[in-house]
Amino acid sequence: MTESPAPPKRKAVDEAVDRIRAGILGGEYRVGTDLPGERELSTTLGVSRLTLRAALSRLEAEGLVKPVHGSGTRVLDYREHGGVEMLGHMATLVQLGGEVPFALLADLLELRRVVAVEVMGIAAERITEAELDELARHLVYQASCTGDAQKYVAADIETARKLAQATHNQAILLLSNSIMRVLMQQRGMEFTFLIDIEKAISTYKKMLGLLRARDPLAARKATRTLLARLDRRLLERIAELVGVPPPKVDEGRARGAATTTTTTKATNGVKKGSDGEARS
Repeated sequence: MTESPAPPKRKAVDEAVDRIRAGILGGEYRVGTDLPGERELSTTLGVSRLTLRAALSRLEAEGLVKPVHGSGTRVLDYREHGGVEMLGHMATLVQLGGEVPFALLADLLELRRVVAVEVMGIAAERITEAELDELARHLVYQASCTGDAQKYVAADIETARKLAQATHNQAILLLSNSIMRVLMQQRGMEFTFLIDIEKAISTYKKMLGLLRARDPLAARKATRTLLARLDRRLLERIAELVGVPPPKVDEGRARGAATTTTTTKATNGVKKGSDGEARS
């Protein structure tokens, strides 16, 4: 029997980026202080200075650090300078600690709802008949993929992309891509797409009907309620599987508050624990 090939070795710069980022998000390197000097940090990480410089350049692009002339490399507050992709890195840290990142997952789902509500409102005004027909055909295809997890997840992501494309707004499409990418970077996230397939398909069909009605206000209102219910059920099912109390999703507001039972470990704001509230 042929042995499976070993997974490709990660580049040293990628590992250096991950370790420094984890140190920043986890509070080892505090906001407003300087990172250790280049010689010390490269020795600690076991990388060359050239590799370290490349890693710091990437972290600067992420909004986590900045070079300060005559001082060194200053640690920045990710809340002020980071992008949406930082949520994914924070969730990974929580998962590595052996916990389900409910607070962050609730934040991501809430962000998705906020964007989706506006996407539906704009799409209800701009979607073409051809796009409506294509979306309808795609939903039939997605429903036919329920026996194949990989195909179903890919079809679900494509549904979200088609809805964003129907706004005919490139900024919205790119933002939607970013949100989906962060969601899919989380270990086990594919499983969440499969928790309640029947309910998801039913929700998408109702959303298609809202688009056909071409009533932006009704589309926004109904989408807000439909997705809040879908996300609430998703979080409840995950909580049931892992044996913890579920976050709460407010169905009545666009900015549904999501309370969680998590404990705070990181001093820089990565929540793993005590009662928290997710806000968009």
